[in-house]
Amino acid sequence: MSSLKDNRSCALLNQYLSYLAVVKGRSPLTCDEYAVDLNMFFAYIKQKRKYPEDVVKQRDFSDVDIEFIKSISAADMYDFIT
Repeated sequence: MSSLKDNRSCALLNQYLSYLAVVKGRSPLTCDEYAVDLNMFFAYIKQKRKYPEDVVKQRDFSDVDIEFIKSISAADMYDFIT
């Protein structure tokens, strides 16, 4: 899973992807798809919160931590889905 080695990704996401692969036995492709979806979601949240456009385009999620994730509301998730 190349996404696990990306130093610009969210550490919590990498831990979750490792859990999916090792403990839950999910395929590498499934884990990669989860990574793509969650990174798109993080980019959406950053854009919605008015992060500078260049920051959003860099797709650097190394700053996403537990506080960032806890600050995401159900409304944010519904907005992303729609």
